[in-house]
Amino acid sequence: MEDTARWEHEENRERYRQQAFISWQLLSSMFNGDAEPLTFGDYLNMIGLGEKAAAHQEEDVTPEQAIEKAKSILMLLKDGESHD
Repeated sequence: MEDTARWEHEENRERYRQQAFISWQLLSSMFNGDAEPLTFGDYLNMIGLGEKAAAHQEEDVTPEQAIEKAKSILMLLKDGESHD
C-alpha cells in the first residue's frame, strides 16, 4: 500500500507540474516584458513543486499566507524581482 500511495503522489505531482508549465508560459508572456525571465525551475520552486521545495517538509499555511505568496509571485513575474 505504501508503494501505491507513493506512486499516486508522484503521479499527482507530475500532473501539477504539467499544469504549472502552462501557467508559467501564460504568466511569463503576460507580465515579463523587458525583465529577466523567470525560469521554469525557479517558478516551480516558488509554488512548491520544484526540486528545492521537495526537499523541505510541508508546513501549515494559512489562506492569508497563501494569498500573499500568490501576490508576490505575480509581482515577481510582473516586475522581474521579488517582493517577499
